[in-house]
Amino acid sequence: ISMIFYNVVMQRSRRLVRKQNDYYNKLLDRSEDFIFVVGIDGLSKYISPSYERRIGREISARINKSAFEFIHPDDIDFVKQEFNNLVIDKKPRNIDFRMQNAYNEWISVYAYGQNLIDDPLINGIVVNFWDITQRKKNEEIIRKSELKFRQLFNAFPDVYFQLNNKGVITDVSPSIFKITGYTREEVLGVSSK
Repeated sequence: ISMIFYNVVMQRSRRLVRKQNDYYNKLLDRSEDFIFVVGIDGLSKYISPSYERRIGREISARINKSAFEFIHPDDIDFVKQEFNNLVIDKKPRNIDFRMQNAYNEWISVYAYGQNLIDDPLINGIVVNFWDITQRKKNEEIIRKSELKFRQLFNAFPDVYFQLNNKGVITDVSPSIFKITGYTREEVLGVSSK
């Protein structure tokens, strides 16, 4: 009777463990983000399933290979330095850099790394990645738009000024000097009255 009871409990436990594993594997696989576990030697120990879908490289071909291989040449020294700092001081870090996908496109990623070397189950640096390529493109569009606006603003022949809700001047075109003799610095922060 005790053996039957033991077998029933073990089967239920195995089913529960399989169900939990399936649940977490589906979460990792369906995620738009991906996770690496990197050893202190810089070699990839684990890569979440979503990496293959997002980046286009087979995970099996990347295990025990350098985690730094596809980082943009202009970013590689910075990324390696941050990795080494994370290994030494164990303080979590987040950085932006570019990496190459399997289609030879450079994508921008935001990475958050944690040192879990002392955790015997993980024994590595855990890095979560988010693709921020579209955000970077949008920021560049905004930067160019801002630059164009600044150029127009600075060339504006009339006086343009902006007030806050208390009537204090928060921005004024440089043409203020030609018309009034006051510099922008003298006018900013002054009540319009």
